[in-house]
Amino acid sequence: MKVVIILLVIIFLLFSFNSSSFTSSDTPIDVVYTWVDGKDPNWINKRNKYSSKLSTDSFRFESFNELKYSIISVQKFAPWVRNIYIVCDDVQQPNFIDFGDKIKLIKHSEIVPEKYLPLFNATAIESCIHHIPNLSENFLYFNDDMFLGRNVSVEDIFNKIYYIPRFGKKFKPVTRSDDEWVSNQKNGYSLLKEKFGSEIVEYFMTWHQCYFCKKSLMYSLENLFPEAYDYTLSQRFRKNDTDNSTITKSISLTRMQGMYGVFKKVYTLLPEKDCICISMKNGEGKRQLNGLLKNMPKFLCINNGNVDFSDFLQKLIK
Repeated sequence: MKVVIILLVIIFLLFSFNSSSFTSSDTPIDVVYTWVDGKDPNWINKRNKYSSKLSTDSFRFESFNELKYSIISVQKFAPWVRNIYIVCDDVQQPNFIDFGDKIKLIKHSEIVPEKYLPLFNATAIESCIHHIPNLSENFLYFNDDMFLGRNVSVEDIFNKIYYIPRFGKKFKPVTRSDDEWVSNQKNGYSLLKEKFGSEIVEYFMTWHQCYFCKKSLMYSLENLFPEAYDYTLSQRFRKNDTDNSTITKSISLTRMQGMYGVFKKVYTLLPEKDCICISMKNGEGKRQLNGLLKNMPKFLCINNGNVDFSDFLQKLIK
């Protein structure tokens, strides 16, 4: 009897060790960023060759070195990350980043087919990140305004997709009043619903934070919906949030792969957890940030709105 108990204990300990260490030690997880410096004269000249219009959402191209602080937050609070890839236009390179074995620069021309270049549309660019050479099957996609506020484990994100409960799960067709990112997600859901019918998972709005992605799922969607994929990449510029004259037919491949993965029962769908998004378009944003320092969430998104908040970020990474 004692021998049986000892064997059971050994089996339990071995199982516990393997289950807790599997994803971190045996499954590499990379991080991918898309980045642009909208003040770079070389990039501005390149952009102006294709559009003379003044963007009403120029804050999307602003850079206050958020990328630097975001990367440091990943290194500090998620040391299990294998590689960090920074995707940017061919004429740019963030000079405040020390590139090396773990931080690698990827130019648009390395992952975007030549016929679509140049691209100034983040939605189209992020739809190509699965083409990064040697990218791990499992990876996290970050915008440079996304940060980690405290320790994040592999189990917090591995095979998990988070949705925003306040948006509900009732699907409504795309309208002209929808912001572009909402339209993109609705378009992806509509395509999946049309393809798989009643089998498809219920509609949900993914959180605006780092997205857990699988390279294989993104390749599958690229092949399943070639017309939508081609249309998305052919949109050189992102539709302004204030432009309600047209309804975009683009898809967000990073968000769509989340919905597809839930449908395929690869991902577990969970309500948004320990995540805060703050807009810096008004003075309230600064006050909100200062109030977080004593109780940081694991996941934090800060939309800059042309407001420099680097003083807060310096405190975050201390």
